[in-house]
Amino acid sequence: MITVDIKSAEWSTYVDNARNARMMLSLFGWYPDYIDPDDFTSPFLLSTANKWTGSQYANPTVDQLLKDAMVKVSQSERGDLYRQVQRILADEAPFILLLQGNLMIVYSKSVGGVEIGPPMLMPYSTIYKQIG
Repeated sequence: MITVDIKSAEWSTYVDNARNARMMLSLFGWYPDYIDPDDFTSPFLLSTANKWTGSQYANPTVDQLLKDAMVKVSQSERGDLYRQVQRILADEAPFILLLQGNLMIVYSKSVGGVEIGPPMLMPYSTIYKQIG
């Protein structure tokens, strides 16, 4: 039904092939640097920033919404702009996300203060050793 040729390449070649749209499908991992909607949108959707993905996605409306959101101070105004971007993405689907990994942390019962927040970062300042 479907014929697939699986080919491997060195990382630099793989990225070059993706960047220049030589592959119909590619797989990249992503870990956010900081918990802000811009870190989850602009690197993929902003036409001047997403060349590395090879998607060739370019939407002037999305570009402007993202640029506007970058400079807004009000969280509610930023939220409105990102909701508009989401509506466009629902129609255009420039990316199809295939999987989401799990973060697992193992620690002793004698360790307290282990807290994992929404960005999956663990602040070491809250961790302590329980005595007794």
